[in-house]
Formats: sequence, structure tokens, C-alpha cells
Amino acid sequence: MTMPIFKEDEILYKDVMTMDMVDLGYVAAIEYNDIIIISKGTKEEYKIPKSRIMRYNESEILLDILSSELDRYMV
Repeated sequence: MTMPIFKEDEILYKDVMTMDMVDLGYVAAIEYNDIIIISKGTKEEYKIPKSRIMRYNESEILLDILSSELDRYMV
């Protein structure tokens, strides 16, 4: 996969959705190749490769990950 091109301040604190439209949480931090997402309710933390960002807009980020795949990204 190619690395998406974006400005980090454009995605920080945005809501994150999985491909099957599950509200995952928000982007809490950005690392070199990954974004750190914290879920809103349980405060679980996920480390997702930036390459898994399918698209984003002013309010949210859509990942090309299904909610059933999230366990492998849990920190």
C-alpha cells in the first residue's frame, strides 16, 4: 500500500471509523508510520499504520480495516 499524503494537523483529534462503519474513537497521537487511536468509551488504544487510512474529510477518518480485525492493532 502507498502511504497517504496528508498534513498531520489535519487528522489529529478526528473521529475514526472502520470500513464497516464502527466508530473506533479519535486520533490521539501521530507517529512516523502510525496513528494512535483511543476509543471514546473504554479508552482502549490502537496503533494503526497510516497506510490503512482510506480517506478523510473535515470531521472523520475512514480506515480500510474491519472492526473484526482490530484486535491485531490493540496496544
